[in-house]
Amino acid sequence: MVHGYQDFSKVHGSRTTLARGSASLRPGRWSKLARVSGDKFGFDSDSTIVGEPSALSAPGAPRRPPRLELVQGPGAPREFPLISEETVIGRSTQATICIESLLLSRRHASIRRAGPEIRVVDLESANGVYLNGVRVHSAGLFEGDTIQIGDVLLMFREGR
Repeated sequence: MVHGYQDFSKVHGSRTTLARGSASLRPGRWSKLARVSGDKFGFDSDSTIVGEPSALSAPGAPRRPPRLELVQGPGAPREFPLISEETVIGRSTQATICIESLLLSRRHASIRRAGPEIRVVDLESANGVYLNGVRVHSAGLFEGDTIQIGDVLLMFREGR
């Protein structure tokens, strides 16, 4: 239990799944537990609501777009909102996110949005893309994931 949240997950490799059922949680995601009484919400007295904390927050609360935080490397600290369908990271001035590092390719990696999913894709860079320390060609991003490209460390933050 962490500040009103309980982890209902089992870790299987690099992904996390719910202990029961077929739904899945992303690594680092916590589900809010709320005990409710029949007279207040219309549920039985021992009902439990499980969902994302944002689903249980006040309606109309402002949401930030997903973003990358430049944690380490030239220009750190900085934030880059991910509002386009594709965001290219590299040392070229043509890249959406231009980071002046000789260890980055001109077009090193891309962050692609497809519906609710956001992926990092290696654009055939010389030094590769590492997601949470593992070299990847393409992988889905989840809250708190770290992306290392050359001497640059980025952290993915979901919109909240």
